[in-house]
Amino acid sequence: MSEKFEGSVPPQEHEKGLSFESLKAEVDGLNAEIKKDQEEHHDMKMDKEKSFRLFDIVKQLNDKLGLNLENTSLDIHSEGDNLVIHFWESNPKDTTNVEREVNISISPDFQVERKIEDLKTGETKVESK
Repeated sequence: MSEKFEGSVPPQEHEKGLSFESLKAEVDGLNAEIKKDQEEHHDMKMDKEKSFRLFDIVKQLNDKLGLNLENTSLDIHSEGDNLVIHFWESNPKDTTNVEREVNISISPDFQVERKIEDLKTGETKVESK
């Protein structure tokens, strides 16, 4: 993953249809449906379609907010008023060893905070824009 981090959407992007409330409602709804389906052991094909829609939302946020994510097949959920993209990173030379836990929190005004925890040292770095 690139260290460059943009961090927020310019005000004009709000006018281009990126509605935080709509995205958050869709993320919450899809995650609730997936959880219910898993609890009731429903057809996993439908869960894949829902998961792919969540990945599409991550891609849309990545493109609009300049998150510099190389992979957008990541977990997205809400925590309070924010959307959170969560993933684990490994060393590109040794992908079998997870080194960092990353949480990207996006607030309703599209401000972004990236929290990176080094799993070896326990050190946490926070980047805000």
